[in-house]
Amino acid sequence: MSEIKKKIYNFINSEIFKYLVCGGLTTIFSLVIFFVSYNLFITISLIDFQINGKDANWVFANFLSFFLSTIFAYFINKIFVFNYTDYKAKTIIREITKFFAGRIFGYIVFDLGLMALLIYVFDLNVTISKIISCVFIVVFNYVVSKMFVYIQMK
Repeated sequence: MSEIKKKIYNFINSEIFKYLVCGGLTTIFSLVIFFVSYNLFITISLIDFQINGKDANWVFANFLSFFLSTIFAYFINKIFVFNYTDYKAKTIIREITKFFAGRIFGYIVFDLGLMALLIYVFDLNVTISKIISCVFIVVFNYVVSKMFVYIQMK
């Protein structure tokens, strides 16, 4: 095998590449849930929530997106990224607790805090704000998963 092929093979099989793929899938899943629910809330006026006279339906769509994508992310990270195969109830409860704690912190800081800052202070639209927050969230979530959730593997 040539040196270039070997490097490509090693990169494709690396944890970081797997996380980028799985993180990308989770981000796409999250964005789809967010935009469908956000537009649904606006279209059918299911919720008419405003902050300082500006639409704030994104908060509800964000929570739904966060909740569903966090469940999705837990399983694909456990199985495909970190290859952790311990399925004992005690281990799963500990992992889920740590995983959700990290994700909730990221949700508060980036999905709520950063988005609110971008929307209400910098006057960016919801779509741009959500995409920017996703970039920060992907990096943050990898670090939390690597350093806090799945540390017992190595």
